[in-house]
Amino acid sequence: MIKTITVTQFKREALPPKSEHQQIWRYVWQIKDEKQRFRQISAHIFFNTLQQTSSFQADHVREMPLVDALIRQPVGAIFTIDFTDFNHRHCYDSRAPYKLGVEAPAEHDILFPTREGSHYFQVEVQGFV
Repeated sequence: MIKTITVTQFKREALPPKSEHQQIWRYVWQIKDEKQRFRQISAHIFFNTLQQTSSFQADHVREMPLVDALIRQPVGAIFTIDFTDFNHRHCYDSRAPYKLGVEAPAEHDILFPTREGSHYFQVEVQGFV
């Protein structure tokens, strides 16, 4: 599944560190796909003592490739991402992001609510600043 994504908004907030050697930020992006559907993607980004990204954890496992791309994109960026390999590797079927007959939320309906999602998957970042 190949998607074209536009980053429309971004915000971040510092979270209490779990240790003195690691700082944690919650990143939240609002994105728009090629069908003009808006959605919110969130993740926790972990920084080491040198303020370099050491790892990140998407709130939803299926969004890991998207978060990996988003952490490198500024607001306004348009990019294409291919989920095919990730979906195949993790046995995900291709699916529409919204059920049939359900309208995608309008841009003004996505207000970055504060909610904590489940954390299932963490990626170590090698040499990324």
